[in-house]
Amino acid sequence: MRPIVFAPMLLLGLAACTQAPSTPEPAPPAEQTTEVMLAEPPAVEPQAAESADGNAGAGAADAPAWQGVTWQIIEAGGAAVPEGSPASIEFNIEGQVTGNSGCNRFTGGYVAEGDGLTFQPIAGTRMMCPPEAMAVETAVFAVLQGQARVSVDADGRLVVEGAGGTLVAVPAN
Repeated sequence: MRPIVFAPMLLLGLAACTQAPSTPEPAPPAEQTTEVMLAEPPAVEPQAAESADGNAGAGAADAPAWQGVTWQIIEAGGAAVPEGSPASIEFNIEGQVTGNSGCNRFTGGYVAEGDGLTFQPIAGTRMMCPPEAMAVETAVFAVLQGQARVSVDADGRLVVEGAGGTLVAVPAN
């Protein structure tokens, strides 16, 4: 009698293991594309730059002659900068000063008022260089602190006079 008891159990076990007839799965919904139109950001007008006489201008056309030019520094802190030095400086009309201190690149901010500047903190890379390049860097950074006067002299040279010394530069080629 044992085989008869096992036969129905075997049939029930096999039935439980077989897959029920499948009903077709509904097809996924058709892919819908929604086009999103982004509004254009409002146009930003450049801020008025101050002219050399301190009057607010309408932009780059009225900017002082020293802004928007890359200047090659030829003298820093009363000493001539060695020939071939990468020392340079540029003041953009948005109030940012960038350049090369003779050894490291730097960037920072400034506020212009008439022929005066107030430098904001300057940040730069921190590579070590030969002593003559480090001396130029020290002199450049001494001028780029606090308040300074800036002008372009009769020979077309940039002159930045600060409490820490003077920079003299010519337009870079």
